[in-house]
Amino acid sequence: MHIYDDIPTLDQYLEHTFPKVYYEAGHDVWLFQLLKRIKSKSKIRKIEFNLTFDYLKSIWTPICPVFNTPFIITDGGTNPNTPSIDRIVPARGYTIGNVAFISLRANKIKGNRTAAEISLQADKLENNGTAACTAARSTAAELRAIVDWIAL
Repeated sequence: MHIYDDIPTLDQYLEHTFPKVYYEAGHDVWLFQLLKRIKSKSKIRKIEFNLTFDYLKSIWTPICPVFNTPFIITDGGTNPNTPSIDRIVPARGYTIGNVAFISLRANKIKGNRTAAEISLQADKLENNGTAACTAARSTAAELRAIVDWIAL
């Protein structure tokens, strides 16, 4: 045992002493950075944008509504369970009422396709007996989950 083993790190101390404040501050920073990235991307791509920090905070959920899996917030954003912002109807842009948090995996599988296009791809997978398709290596069950979520 080392002499400093029982001394907590600063992160451990803050999390233990101020758990709610510590979590919310970290989450708020992440959410604010996400908002800035989306705004910048929208400007470059000339996509309509009117989201606010308060709106994103109000629609936040810790669970992906498509796959019902908990989100994992990472700095790099490469984890398939990282939360991402989906434009429910891509043509309407990043606007209030047209966005939702879904996992990065669900968002990559969905892309800009309609429910009908995704359903057709799921049908082809099931009819051909293929376990997974090449687009994001998705299964028919994952495609059906996305179609069901879009239908909501």
